[in-house]
Amino acid sequence: MMKPLPVNKFRYELKNHIKEYVYKNIIIVVYPLSSGGFSIKVNKLDSINNQELKIHFNKLINNIIDRYPYQYLIFIVNNLHKEYIEILNKIGFVETNRGFVYQEKPKIGHWALVAIKPYNGDYAQGYVKNVLTSKGFHPRGFKLKLNDEKETVGRVAVIV
Repeated sequence: MMKPLPVNKFRYELKNHIKEYVYKNIIIVVYPLSSGGFSIKVNKLDSINNQELKIHFNKLINNIIDRYPYQYLIFIVNNLHKEYIEILNKIGFVETNRGFVYQEKPKIGHWALVAIKPYNGDYAQGYVKNVLTSKGFHPRGFKLKLNDEKETVGRVAVIV
């Protein structure tokens, strides 16, 4: 059996986490949304025709995805050049009316930490038995059924 996740540390990191990703002339800020998930905004992005910046923009976005696995990520696009939007599309972001959204869907058999309704800080962990959310993304996290004795249902907090 896997070691239990540090639930209190995880909760603290999610609620109090504003992170800046910087490379030369690129500054990307990630901050938590009150409704769940994280918002990504570009604070600075110069020289749109610079191939090196496009490569590093791609790397920064992939690092953000790796840092927040299975979380709802919404990229707020304000005057972002078409070439950078194409990079987001290639990575797997989907355009919505709120911005570009990315969220990896959990897989059956993964070890997960889920928030239990009512969402007041109660968590359970176990292996994913079913993914109950049919859409490709969900702002508050995918609803999962765990393969435990209670078949606990909750919204994904983190996948190990």
